[in-house]
Amino acid sequence: MAIPFLSHRCGARTMVLAGMITLSGCAGAAYEIKPGGERVALPERTLEEKAEASATVAEAMHGLVAPYRLRAGDSVVVSYTRDPTPMEDPYRLQPGDLVRVTGVDPTDPARADRIRVMPDGSLSLPEVQTVDVAGRSMPAARAALAARFAEVLRAPDIGLALEQGTLEADLFLQDIGNGLGADMTLTVMPDGTVVAPGVGALSAMDLTLGELAARLDDAYAKEGLSLLTQVSLASGSGLRTFVMGEVKTPGMLTTDRPLTVLMAVSMAGGPTTSAKTEGTRVIYLTKDGEPRMRRLDLDRVRDQALLEDDLILPGDAVIYVPPSALTMANRYADQVMGEIGFFRGFLGVFGGLDLASTL
Repeated sequence: MAIPFLSHRCGARTMVLAGMITLSGCAGAAYEIKPGGERVALPERTLEEKAEASATVAEAMHGLVAPYRLRAGDSVVVSYTRDPTPMEDPYRLQPGDLVRVTGVDPTDPARADRIRVMPDGSLSLPEVQTVDVAGRSMPAARAALAARFAEVLRAPDIGLALEQGTLEADLFLQDIGNGLGADMTLTVMPDGTVVAPGVGALSAMDLTLGELAARLDDAYAKEGLSLLTQVSLASGSGLRTFVMGEVKTPGMLTTDRPLTVLMAVSMAGGPTTSAKTEGTRVIYLTKDGEPRMRRLDLDRVRDQALLEDDLILPGDAVIYVPPSALTMANRYADQVMGEIGFFRGFLGVFGGLDLASTL
């Protein structure tokens, strides 16, 4: 008895087979393939089942389907920028910063001294000599100045403002990039970690790209660096889909989230004018290594918005968009005429022109 490639029973609720949500429509030309090539038509589903399948495909189109999770050997590109969102007291004074100090002379309230933090981290003021401020927040540095001036003034009203500073995040970006932003490629090590500058090894195994970005942001925040990161997959990582046949740009697609067949064909430039999209094939392997093949009518999906007829693809799936019958006939005719022309030329050289002209 022949064993069908697709073992689920059409008409049941939407199911997941080997990581692929089987959503192809059972109406029309949809079928499955048995060993030996026998086609088995899939029976019609109920309206409720079609609605459920359509909603699942819509979730994939909205990016709500479970995204790709990182594995050992994957490479990611981390893009760094400084967080523009003000944080509660994010800045700590550094050597070289320029500050404005007011209130140091009660007889001259308008006096404002502009002083640069010295290499040893202190501010030098004639009235109190030096006050250490490096590494202190602005409120803490002002309090230190007020405490020192309280030794020489009665109820001093010291003000402190930053006129020119260097955020630690800016220094970090200057070290790894161009000062405005930087990209770095990180690889998930065999132990499941990535080694990021400034924070060292962080666990990345089984994280989504968004989860890894959030983990990096938290790690940099703990180091006092106001940074934001975006993480994208480097070439060759993620979920791969291979699109063949009558599409404008056949080849491999790499994404961090599952695609539907229509989405993948669109990303491959769309079908050519010679395509038979109603006969699109999807080939994939189960986790057990067993082949599966499903025929889809993408014309129904595209022209009638029948999302329930689409498929959500697992990794390494192969999509084949065949040529139309007319295209195959024309190509066959071109091939035959080419062979006749070649044969005529062959006979013209070796058999004489008179013999060639009889063909």
